[in-house]
Amino acid sequence: LAAVVHGAEAAAAAAVGAGLVVLVVSFGTLSLHLVASAMPTASLLVALVTYATQLAIVLLVFLAITRGDAFAGDQARGWLAAGMVVATLVWTVAHLVLTARERAPYFDLPPGGE
Repeated sequence: LAAVVHGAEAAAAAAVGAGLVVLVVSFGTLSLHLVASAMPTASLLVALVTYATQLAIVLLVFLAITRGDAFAGDQARGWLAAGMVVATLVWTVAHLVLTARERAPYFDLPPGGE
């Protein structure tokens, strides 16, 4: 859509924004999964720290890109932000749907009982 509306620079900016978000949240999800499988009691703390770190990384990279010369036009910067927002929304919805469909027990049954 960005390429059709505003050209190649806008499309590149949207792709960089989406790629940045996918890279950061993929690493965060993987690290959280590894910690949760090794030490489930630490998973909430790691999730909070991971979320704060993800926000900081995305914000710092976004500021570095927008203050630099990579995407100088306002339209390209808008598409960079739009790519980041769309990727975040898609990731969040996909995560919610997959989590809701997961068949994870919420409690343990007593031995030999139903």
